[in-house]
Amino acid sequence: MIYAGFEFAPVPNWDVIMPIKAPSNYKKPEAIEKYIAERKVALASGGAAVDILTGTVRRIFVVDPDEHRSEMLEGDAVCGFFKEALDAIVKGSGVVGYRIHRAMHILAITSALHADSLGEGNSIPVSRFKWIDELYNRYRGFVDPVSLLFGTTDIDLNAVAMRCGVKINPESPESLAEFAQVMLRNVDLGSE
Repeated sequence: MIYAGFEFAPVPNWDVIMPIKAPSNYKKPEAIEKYIAERKVALASGGAAVDILTGTVRRIFVVDPDEHRSEMLEGDAVCGFFKEALDAIVKGSGVVGYRIHRAMHILAITSALHADSLGEGNSIPVSRFKWIDELYNRYRGFVDPVSLLFGTTDIDLNAVAMRCGVKINPESPESLAEFAQVMLRNVDLGSE
């Protein structure tokens, strides 16, 4: 098993990439302005970092107990983790982390945009994107223990940690990788 802690960040100029519009049922100008202002605050305070359109993975802390490895990946090594994770799954191992589904999708997009630098030619096969979904929260797949235990990752991580008696620093990839290891102890992955 490989455990990973992800640090997400918004791409530069995310607010230009993702224009914010109120839903079509909003008619009053003040309601539209209020919606847009609230949405901007939500995105600026972290939502843009994990949004599939505007997010990126800045750093990954990787723990591989079988290889006696604990290291922080940054820069180009972050894209390399995508291939490493896929290879681990092919070899019958799992990759575990909080928000791993979102991270793998963002890494797939990033890797597709940088396929030449990964030796993949000019593209990443669409099957890789589908594979992430098929192997999400599956035995020897991409496992998010928070999603398995609580049915979602859209939940307060500090509250999850308190409920499970675990200490966490949600801003630290190292802490998130350790959190994934500890939380997985509460889940019997077994074969399906």
